[in-house]
Order: sequence, then structure tokens, then C-alpha cells
Amino acid sequence: MVVALSLAAAGSSGRAPDNALVSDVQVSPAADDVSAPTPEDALVDASVEVPVATPTEAPVDAPGLEQRIFNIGISIYTFDDYFMNLCRHEMEKYFNAMESYAVKYNVTVVDAMGDQAVQNDQVDEFIAQGVDVMIINLVQSSSANTVTERAKAADIPVVYINREPNGDDMTAWDNICYVGVETLLKQQGIRMGEIICDLPDRGDADGDGVVRYVMITGEPDNNDGFRTVSSIMALNDAGIKSEQLLQVQGYWNQEKARELAADALAQFGAMIDVIFCNDDYMALGALQAIKDAGRSVGEDIYLVGIDATPEAVYAIIAGDMTGTVRNCPMRQAHAAVSAAIRYAYGERNDTYNWIELVKVTADNATNYIK
Repeated sequence: MVVALSLAAAGSSGRAPDNALVSDVQVSPAADDVSAPTPEDALVDASVEVPVATPTEAPVDAPGLEQRIFNIGISIYTFDDYFMNLCRHEMEKYFNAMESYAVKYNVTVVDAMGDQAVQNDQVDEFIAQGVDVMIINLVQSSSANTVTERAKAADIPVVYINREPNGDDMTAWDNICYVGVETLLKQQGIRMGEIICDLPDRGDADGDGVVRYVMITGEPDNNDGFRTVSSIMALNDAGIKSEQLLQVQGYWNQEKARELAADALAQFGAMIDVIFCNDDYMALGALQAIKDAGRSVGEDIYLVGIDATPEAVYAIIAGDMTGTVRNCPMRQAHAAVSAAIRYAYGERNDTYNWIELVKVTADNATNYIK
């Protein structure tokens, strides 16, 4: 009973005010857990195992103690997405860290394989199984209302993560919430543009007075497209004259981005001052194309991405990338798990749970590798 009350308290006392940053929210572990990891403790380097709490063994003289079990269903839009792979593995670890001899989380994670119809079927299967909470990383942001309607009919709360539903869809039910970056304020793209603005030559690698750029986006049906518009908005607001040479869709795929960047470099050559990529995975593909073309990041071209994945941070330290924007998968994972636990215990969540963003450049990149 003490443990159950402790967890319930964690759900109520851990709530943040409206529009609070998740980094400001403290979620207490179970009373018998040993220092469950917090977002601040998460390792950016996914190659290093994140330490998790070891539940205390149930005392042998605790007659009548029954373990409470919650079933959690998680659907990821595709396991091929590197960022979401980090998220899903961290969610599994964090659920495990929050277990004790009094509470257990049975977590099922499935791959929607980039197909909204497949994800809808997965939602139906979770409902048929009677899960307590669903965490959904949407294939298509515009399909949130379909998922919400099915969840509402079954009275199963939903935590949407990373891909923000449309604003109207978030008002459809009280038991849905979103964990991710505040895309409506276009913060990711603005930070990416600011990285270029902060350079000594303000991104004008060839010194001709105009920042000419190639933009490699993700996919059309995704609110992350705000990154595209707002990154250039940051340049314009800083009084920097810019010109788009090409905008192409890389679909969050490293090899696809490499091919697109190679084609752009062959077509426009030295005219390209900057390559903007809507995520680090595509930026790493563009980096290979830049090297193959005999160009040097930081000397005659600049390259920026978003997410601060381990490979990107190491590339920045090595001088192979100009910068990235830290959209920490560990913070998103921990925030989503915390929200799911609150729902499981009958608590409420704020509709929006924002993740703080940080510009990562050569000046501070080592801070994000532990």
C-alpha cells in the first residue's frame, strides 16, 4: 500500500503547469526503487548502457502483498528511424527502472513499418488485449483523430510522442497528451538557423553576400516541416540574404539524403554555402556526399541537422558538422513513460509536454557525450 501510494503521489506531484518544459518536471520513483534515472542522467551516447534501478527484493515476511500489473502498448511509426529507435529502447529501460516488487509494467512495442493502416490495426489489437495505456508515435500526424476515437471508445488513454497531432485533434478527449518539441513555435528550425547566423561569416562560405542553401526535408505529411520554414526565417530575421537552390525530401533516410546531397553538389558545386537537414540521420548522409565531392565542412560549406544523435555530436567534435539541435530522445522517452504511468494510476496529464531544445556546436558538443 505504501508503494502504491508513493507511485500515485508521483503522478500527482510530478505534474507541470500548462506548457511547462518536461525538463522541469520531477517524477519520483517508487519508494523502494534505487535512484531511478532522471532525464538529466540520460546518456546521449546510445552505445553506452543507461543504468537502471534494481527493484528491492520483496521481503519474505510480507504475506498478502500482490503485485499490481499494468499493460502498456507502444507503436513506433518505423523501427528504421534511428531517433525513434533510441526512444523506444529508452522507454523500455525506463519502464523497467520504475518497476518494484509491488508494481510491474508489461510493455509491448510494435513496428508500424511506416504504414498508417498497419498502425491502426496495431491500435485495435492493443484495445482487444485490454492494455491500460498506449504510447503512439504516429505514422501520419493527420491520423491522430482516428486513433483517439478508437482509444476513447475503449477508455484507454494515449500518449502521443514525437509527431505532434494537429491542434484540433488534441482537444478531442481529455485522456490524450503529447510529448515532444513545440513545433508550432518552430523552435527547432529557428535554433538550426541561429547556428548559421552565429558563424563568423554568417553562413556565407564563399563570401559573395548571399547564403545559398540546399534543404533536405523529411516527408510531406509531418509537422516537422516547420523546421524547414523556420530555419530560413531565422536567417531573414537576422538580416541575412539567402537563396534556396534546391529543396528535396530525404524521408529521414541516410542513404537517400546522401544521394540527394551528391546530386545537389554535382549540380550547384561551389554555389552551395549550407546544407540544412531536418534531422541528423540525413545530415550524416549529406556529410558523406560532401566528403566525396572534395568539400570540407567549416571551410567551404556548412552542414546542420537536428536531434543531437551520438554520431552527429561526434561529427561536430571532429569538425565534420557545423551543428545540430538537441532534441533528446532520452528526455522524450522518460517524459512519455512518466505520462503513461500517471494515466495508469488514473491521474491526468497536461495536454502538451514540451521538451527543451539546445543548440549544439563545437563550443559545447562535449557536454552532450558522457
